Amino acid sequence: MESLNALVDQADKEELKRVLTDIRRQVNEGAGLANALRDHPKHFGDLYINMVKAGESSGNLDTVLDRLTEFLDAQIELRSKITGAMVYPILMMFVGVGIMSLLFIFVIPKVTQIFKDQGAALPWITQFLIGISDLLANWWFILIPAIGGVVYGFQRWRTSEKGRQKWDRFILKVPVIGNLIRMIAIARFARTLGTLLTSGVPLLQALEIVKDILGNTRLIEVIEDARVNIREGDSI
Repeated sequence: MESLNALVDQADKEELKRVLTDIRRQVNEGAGLANALRDHPKHFGDLYINMVKAGESSGNLDTVLDRLTEFLDAQIELRSKITGAMVYPILMMFVGVGIMSLLFIFVIPKVTQIFKDQGAALPWITQFLIGISDLLANWWFILIPAIGGVVYGFQRWRTSEKGRQKWDRFILKVPVIGNLIRMIAIARFARTLGTLLTSGVPLLQALEIVKDILGNTRLIEVIEDARVNIREGDSI
């Protein structure tokens, strides 16, 4: 209770202070810490709650909380590395698209007029580029809503159950990107499972928790199949 009082006093954000105050109240009334955390799923996920519950059961709550801190720090570091690695290529992609758009809308039409004045026969690739330029310059008011509609429709399909399954399977087969997604998911899976097991969470329960953090339905199916086989007596 003294520790929770100190946390409440030190909390700067009102929402965090409110959450900690409620947790302190429940613990003061006799609830376990894990049960008190469970009432705030927005701030404490299943991984956090189950590790705290295992720590309470084994009497090693302080050690488990230290492991949780290390785990969350490692997750933040991994996320920052991935974000940092992706910023430059994404920025270059937007710059490239912007430059190409300027060329097609403003530069190519002027060059096209020169060709028309000379009456020169143009190769098919040049005619193709000129056609794209005319399309962007004259029909942009139709293209932009059309592209927006395609993106919206794709997002709706991708968030549906069947669409997500097909997309998750497809993305894992994409060269380079698929391997990167798979390695990130496996690293997160191994680190999280190791943290749970070290904290005393039973293997089957730990696998049930870990599968939800993979973010890919195909990989979740693999873990669920493994969990079923382990429950039936197979080794990991």
